[in-house]
Amino acid sequence: MTLVLLWGSQSDLQGQLPFPVSVGVTRRQLLFAGMGKRRRLAVCSALSAGRRGRLCISGSTAAGCRGMLPLGVELARVDARRGHQALLDAVLPVLVPSVGMPAVLLDGQDISTAVSDISISLDQDALHDQVDLTILAPAHFGTADPARLPGTLRLQVQFRGGPAHAFLVERRELAVDRCSVWGRGASALLSEPFAAAVAMGPYATAPTARAVAAELVGDVTGGGLVWALEDWVLPASYTYAGDAMEGLQTLAAAAGGVVQALPAGGMRVRPRWPGGLAVIRDDATPAAARLDEDCVLSCSVAHEAGTPVDRVELSGTTSEAVMPSLEVEGSPAAGEDMVVRAYGQSGLDVWDVWTSSGRVTPLGTSRETVTERIAFSAGAGQASRVVAGELAWQWIGADAGDISVATGATDLTLADVSRHGVADITYDTVITRWLVRGCSEKTVLFVVQGTAPDGVHVVVQSAALAARDRAADPIEDPLVTSERIALLLGQAWLLEYAFDRRIITVTIPWRPLAPGDVVGLQLPSLRVHGRAWVRAVRHHAEHGGRVVTEIDAVQPIIVGG
Repeated sequence: MTLVLLWGSQSDLQGQLPFPVSVGVTRRQLLFAGMGKRRRLAVCSALSAGRRGRLCISGSTAAGCRGMLPLGVELARVDARRGHQALLDAVLPVLVPSVGMPAVLLDGQDISTAVSDISISLDQDALHDQVDLTILAPAHFGTADPARLPGTLRLQVQFRGGPAHAFLVERRELAVDRCSVWGRGASALLSEPFAAAVAMGPYATAPTARAVAAELVGDVTGGGLVWALEDWVLPASYTYAGDAMEGLQTLAAAAGGVVQALPAGGMRVRPRWPGGLAVIRDDATPAAARLDEDCVLSCSVAHEAGTPVDRVELSGTTSEAVMPSLEVEGSPAAGEDMVVRAYGQSGLDVWDVWTSSGRVTPLGTSRETVTERIAFSAGAGQASRVVAGELAWQWIGADAGDISVATGATDLTLADVSRHGVADITYDTVITRWLVRGCSEKTVLFVVQGTAPDGVHVVVQSAALAARDRAADPIEDPLVTSERIALLLGQAWLLEYAFDRRIITVTIPWRPLAPGDVVGLQLPSLRVHGRAWVRAVRHHAEHGGRVVTEIDAVQPIIVGG
């Protein structure tokens, strides 16, 4: 960046030198000491005492972008001991190199010079992207009539160096010397009033999720479908009736995904949290942007507490299935080897195990005898482990009769359902154990997937060293027809709800960021370090003013609790 000092008519005082400059002040030289939000500026000049004027800094980048920062300060009195010099000491705010106003086209006509301000909002949790702009030429009010070419992406907005965004024109308002225009992105073309409700299925052969999504999108948005989510096969009985955009979102959500409108038209289906926890931990993976306090204009941090659960069970059918429960043996410290055990039923097909930190080695399956005291009420009791085999019991006090249990279950039943009592019960349970090495985190995700003859059943659990030992309400979704898709949904659910997290709102000079991007953060004054996912983006531009990007980033707190 080159900084140019301008004084008055630009002839009294001017200098040009690289940034930052070396220490030492000479005539017509700028000195910047330090980085970050507070930059100290010292100016020495051969000016007469008390000379007043307006001091500006012009910032230029390699791309030729320029911005002006008025300081509105005055030079100090001449110090006789310094001779013919005046000294200014001021604090500069962060310089914002301007990329200029974006190019704005309405029905192909360039109206950029008439636009005073513009905002674009992109949010992965919102149905549609939005644009809001103010035009200082009321003559454009007639052109911006929403009744003209309805259902057409009439408004194109492109920031210099970024993609072109296309929007509908849906609302306008007229003031004395200006008019405002509002519209949504291409995704709105899949909803009323631009699209009628759809009716789909059942199918002769089981379709893939991607094929159904392409059918929902059709060619209405002009850009087709980009499928960036793992594909899977849906039941042939799949049916849907209703809003096409909502149907697309429901389909994506079944695999832990979201729908994102492409800037120029079309739709993209992608994971809600691309890359999972591995991307947040891995500094070697390229980030869309690296943000530190030298480029951040403003920042705030909020903390959200996660739901106190460590596992979620997912099922593609409504039938009963007993899945293993997980626990960590002993109390290992972070960095020590960890043994995870699963209590399940004999013969359960555990076909995949995954951990978000460390390396997993199977230790095999064994049987373990459990003795516990269980209370019965109205003929029912509950074992803490899955029962594999016969029961033995000893009643404490009055005998309440025989106890039965279905193999592979935990529900205990008395022959007389009206009886109550307490008994010491002994039974066998099946244990499968895994060794996790190289786990440096205090909390990891540990996933066990199992199948049953009538459908898909998966447990996704956070195997915390200080486990919460509490399961979320089971998720039943008929669109979950494979173990892999259940795994993706379970991971996305835990990342969304189970972890404590930081919500970081950052304003920076304009950058072409979008929801789903990963950014690196180094904000020591706020104790924020590491990586985060971008959840929402707002691009703002003011004519003759700042052109900035505001992002909401989500950072799960996965180290230290």
